[in-house]
Amino acid sequence: MKNLGGILMMVAGLACTTAVAQPTLTALGSGSANNITNSNGGIIYLGGGSASGQVARWAFNPAAGTLTQLTVGGSGNGRVSADGQFLVGAFANTAPSVRGNTATGVSPAFNPSPTLVASTTLPGDAEFGLRRWSAATNTITSLGGLPIVGSLGVFGSGSSGQSSGSFLSGHGISSTGRFTTGLAYVSTFNNAGTSVSANSFRWRPFLWDGNSATMTVLPTPFRTTSNTSLRRTGNAYAVSTDGSVVVGATEHNVGGTGDDSARLCVWRFNLGTGAYDLTYLDDGAISSTPSSVAMNAAGTVIVGRGVSGINRWVWNVGTSTWARTTLFSTLTPAQPSWLPAAVTSCGVPANLGGVLAMNDDGSVVVGQASWSTCGSFMSGGFIYTDATGVATDWYDYLASLNAPGVAPGGLYGPIGDNGDITRGQTRALSPVAISPDGNNVFCQNLGQQFIVGASPYILNFTGGPTCVAPSISLNPSNTAFSACSSGITLNVAGAGSGPFTYQWFKDGIPMVDGATPSGSTVTGSTSFQLRVNLPLGTSDAGSYYAVVTGQCGSPAQSTAAAVTLDTAFATPAANDTCATAQVVAAGTNVLGTGQSPCNAYVNDEQSFGSCITGATKTDRWFSFTPVTSGNYRLETCGANYD
Repeated sequence: MKNLGGILMMVAGLACTTAVAQPTLTALGSGSANNITNSNGGIIYLGGGSASGQVARWAFNPAAGTLTQLTVGGSGNGRVSADGQFLVGAFANTAPSVRGNTATGVSPAFNPSPTLVASTTLPGDAEFGLRRWSAATNTITSLGGLPIVGSLGVFGSGSSGQSSGSFLSGHGISSTGRFTTGLAYVSTFNNAGTSVSANSFRWRPFLWDGNSATMTVLPTPFRTTSNTSLRRTGNAYAVSTDGSVVVGATEHNVGGTGDDSARLCVWRFNLGTGAYDLTYLDDGAISSTPSSVAMNAAGTVIVGRGVSGINRWVWNVGTSTWARTTLFSTLTPAQPSWLPAAVTSCGVPANLGGVLAMNDDGSVVVGQASWSTCGSFMSGGFIYTDATGVATDWYDYLASLNAPGVAPGGLYGPIGDNGDITRGQTRALSPVAISPDGNNVFCQNLGQQFIVGASPYILNFTGGPTCVAPSISLNPSNTAFSACSSGITLNVAGAGSGPFTYQWFKDGIPMVDGATPSGSTVTGSTSFQLRVNLPLGTSDAGSYYAVVTGQCGSPAQSTAAAVTLDTAFATPAANDTCATAQVVAAGTNVLGTGQSPCNAYVNDEQSFGSCITGATKTDRWFSFTPVTSGNYRLETCGANYD
C-alpha cells in the first residue's frame, strides 16, 4: 500500500483476522511544528518553534529511538524542507535591516515611477522578517525585502504597523528548500494615489528563490468594488518543487461573497512571458477566510476550503484547468464520542475551517475542527481518506486503531467532563501536519481552550519507535519572587515515549506536597508544574530542578532554575513582625520610603490575630503610645489599605 488510504482499507477488510501494525505516539514535550517530512535515511524532520521561541528543527530517528532538537535563533515559525536541509523562520529585522520607501506629491496619481525616499525607520528593527538556515553550511541567509515593481504598486517592503509584528511571513517552503513563499507588507500608494507610505497596512504574496537570492512579487488584480485603483491584497501558502506553481488567496482576511472577498487562487509561471499568471480556483468567493491551503510537491494537487466544503483540485494537463471535487463538509459521525455537555447542549455543528494538511497525492487530509460551547470554543481534529470517503474525528479515529494512550484516562485521552472520563476535550489534540507519504503526523494544542500539560506529539502509522528514552524539551526558568508574589511556578516538559513521571528537587532534596516549615505550601512536586504558594523569604529561595522518567532508558534531569528573592525587595522590612514594630508619633508620619509591602515576608499573627483573616504576608507593624488619655483618630492617608 503506497499511502494511508491503503492502510485503512486493510484495517477495514482484515481487522478481524489479520494483525495490523499499531501506531506509535511520541511526545515532543513542548514547542510547535508547522510541517513534518518523510523518512530521510531513517530521520524524520519537523520545522517549527521551540518552547523558548526560537526557530527549531527536530530530528526524529524511530529506529534508534532518538528525538533531538536544534535551535538556530530567531523567533520561531520555522518550516523545514522535505529533505531536512533548509529551515526558514522569523528573525528580527536587525543588520542587515530591511527598509521601505515613501513618496509625497505623486503626480499624476498612481504614477508607477514616483520619486522615492528611503525610509530610515520602517519596517522597524523590532519587526520580523525571514531568514533561511542551511544544514550543509550552518549559515543563516536573510531573504531581504521586496523589490520595487511600480506596475504592481509595490515600492519595497512596508511595515506591519506593530513593533513586534512580521513585515515578511513565510508560509511555504519547496521540497528542496530552494523556494519560500508567503505574505509581505508593502510600501504602496494611499487611497488617493498621491503618496506612498511604508506603513500602509497592505500586503502581497511573494516568492523567494534561494539560488539567485531574488524576490518576486506575485501579481494580484485591481479591486473592483472599492478603491479600484489599488490592487487586491494576497497571501501565498505553498510552492511546488520547481517554483512554477504557487497556491494562495487574494483578500484572504476578508469575508464576503464578492470578487474583493477571500478567493483561492493559483499563480503559474508563464514561459512565454517570463512572469507568473494568476487564475482563480473555480469555487468562488469564500464567505469566511481561508486559514491554510495545502499543495503537493509537483504542484498538481491542491486541498483547501471552498464555498462547498473541503475541496480537492487536480491539474488537468490536457485542458490546462483545475478539476474540483468536494471531499466533505461535515464529520461522520457528526458528533464525536468525546464531546462534553457544553458542546452538545449548544448544538452548533463542527467548523472544519482550521489548519489543513495533506499527503502528496491528496488521498489523506488532516486538519483542525472546532466546536462552539455557546460562549467559547474548543478544538479537536479530523482525518479524511479516500479509502473511507468521509472525514472522521481525530480522537475517535485513533481510538479505532487502538493507538496507545488514547483510551479514556490515558495520556492522550479526554480530560473528563463532570466525572465522565470518556468525555471532555481530548489530549489527542489537533493534527496540523502530515508527511508527503502520509505515514507521519504532528499534533498540537490549537484554539482558545488549551489543555495545560498536553504534549504535542508525533504519530507514526507504521515503522514507529519501540521506545524513545526521555529527554527534556522545556527546562524551568530562573525566577525571582517577593512577598507580593502569589507563588512560584516552575514548568518542565519531557519528550519521548510516555507516560512520564516527575520528581522535583530543591537544593538536591526531593520535594513533597504540603506545608513547608516556613509556612509556604508546595503542590505539583510530582507533576510537570511545580507551585510554591505564598513563598516566604529566604526559606523558599534555592536551586530547583526536575527529574523526568519515561518508559525506557535513563531518567532525564532538567537544568536547575535559580529561585531568588527579588533584588528590589530582598531585604526584609525592619517592622515585619509585631516584636519589631516601627514607633510612630502623634501627627503626620511619612511611611512611604522603604515601606513596600513586598518586603514583608513574615505572616505574623501573634498579636491581634483575630483581626487578620487569611494568610497575608503583607502585614507591617507600627507602635503608637498615647501621651495623654483621650480619643485618637488614626488614618492611613494615601495608602491603598485602610
